[in-house]
Parts: sequence; C-alpha cells; structure tokens
Amino acid sequence: MQILVPQGIGDALWALTKVQDVVKRARAATTDILIACTNPNEIESRAFDLLKRFDFVSGVSVCRLPLNISGGPGIHSPGPLADGNGCYRYVDSGPGTLYPEIIDFVLIPNGALERGTRLEAWLPEYEIDWDICRQLKTTPAEQHTANDLLEDGPYVVFFFGSTEGNTTAGHNKDALWRPYEWYTLGQLVKATGRRVIVVGATWDWSYYQNFGLSFNPDPKHWQCLIGKTNTGVLSEILRRASCVVAYQSGVGVLASYLGTRTAMFWRPKGNSVLPNLYVSFEESMASGWVKPETLEKGDYLPLIYTRCTPQSIFDEMKTRGWL
Repeated sequence: MQILVPQGIGDALWALTKVQDVVKRARAATTDILIACTNPNEIESRAFDLLKRFDFVSGVSVCRLPLNISGGPGIHSPGPLADGNGCYRYVDSGPGTLYPEIIDFVLIPNGALERGTRLEAWLPEYEIDWDICRQLKTTPAEQHTANDLLEDGPYVVFFFGSTEGNTTAGHNKDALWRPYEWYTLGQLVKATGRRVIVVGATWDWSYYQNFGLSFNPDPKHWQCLIGKTNTGVLSEILRRASCVVAYQSGVGVLASYLGTRTAMFWRPKGNSVLPNLYVSFEESMASGWVKPETLEKGDYLPLIYTRCTPQSIFDEMKTRGWL
C-alpha cells in the first residue's frame, strides 16, 4: 500500500501515528511510505532515514509531485496557498485524493492541526498509536555513541533551527527569540550542573555559526553536534537528555514521542510566518499533537514567542522537575 506523507520529520511522525490502522483496515500486505517532495534534495528528503527505521514500514521512497496550478507545493490544493484565516490549504487526507494511480492513501495531518484540531480527532475513524517510537530501530553503535555523551554528565539538548527560520521566514521570523536568549538559558542550565548539547542538520550550521557563536560559549559547557549525527544517534541523544528545548521542528516532536521532557517554540497567532503572505496557525497546535498522558504529566511545555523569557522557561522547567 502506497501512503503519501509530508516531508518534514515532525509532519511525517504525525502521519505515522495512523498509518498502521490505515493499512490494517485496507488489509494491505505492505506499508510503503512516499515522502511528498517537489524538488527532491537533502532537505526535502530529511525524513527518509527516520521513516525507514520503523518495523512496520516496508519501504520508503521520495515521491516527486509537480507544483500545482497556483505554483504552490504539490500537496496543496489549487488556488490560494492559504485561506483567510492564515492556514495552508492542503489536499484532503484519505484514499484516492491525489494521483490515485500511484498513491493509495494521503495522510497530511497539518491542515487539521493548524486549524486547532487535535491529532486524534483528525481522521477519527482511524485508531491512533501514540507510542509509535517504541518501534523506532537504532543500532548498538548508535546507542553506544549516545551513552558516551552521558559519561561527561547529564545534559539538556537545544535545537536552534536554520538561518531562514530565525530571520526571513518561519516560526522565529524577525528574530522574536534571539541568540543571546539561547545563551542566557544555557547559562541557567549550567548552574544546575548540566551541559548543553546543540543538535541540528548540516543546513542548521550557518545560524549557529553566524549568530549562535557570537556569545562565545564555554566549550566545556556547550557541545555542538550540528551536522554530526544521523537520525539514529540523534534519537538516542534525545532519549537520554534531561530535557529538550527546540525551535518548532521534528526534533521537538521526535523528542516528545520518545518520552523525553520537551519544550518547543511556536509563533503567536496573528503574526505571519511568511513575509509576503499571511500564514498563521491556531496556537492550540502547539500541543495538539502531544500524547494526552504526556500533557497530564507536565512533560511537554509549549512556548509562544514574545510570551516567555529564558528565566521564565528555566523557572517552569525547575517547577516541573525537569532539572
């Protein structure tokens, strides 16, 4: 069975929570995941290594979709890219909604989440598996690499994001949260005896290099692993972290689904993530994808830019027993 999912790591994980029941109900023999791309490259196929690590996934491939009639990415409906409320207009999820000759089922949870619908209420006829990451496979070598990091003591993981996402377009457009605030939060973490490990992909390095290093962090306290881990090592690093603080991303989604205490930034409603088009999601999306049990335990903290400071985040993590 050929199932199309969005290209982002977090987006793909959201879709993956319902894949098994979709396949079960279709009585399909295989589960083949297609990653929706318009210009397949390292960034658009970033979820590939993650998806192939799940036991129930038979195969993973990149599905190149043409731009639609409006010039938007192929998983968006023809016409305006976003509606009047600022939400992207995606094609419908379900069987046969997009190129049925090659795609059996489309799973794009983003449209529902961006409008404030919780993940379990999206396609409610399909059972959700909140614990899919129990089936995420890593190798003994990858686990060993993460164990080695713990030998130097407990740590907190930071994920800054890319230059674009922190400057021109993305959840931190116009730098609502600045590099010095990351540094300040890191200094507060340091006082608890924990190190900071900064993670990210190769395309995230420029932001850390040009902005994040401007505060000259102590290398004994800050360890930069940007571009130095594959998905397996990253997953094991996240599993072992005291907690994770992340730009809105697959890193934060993965950390939460792995059972790690996670704080993740989101943009306030009404403040567009794009410079020339109004795109703004309901703030309830910040936690609408989180496992209910995780929310009940206080193991996830949604952060809205402009409404938190390094000190307020640190105080909340201390109150919740994360540090």
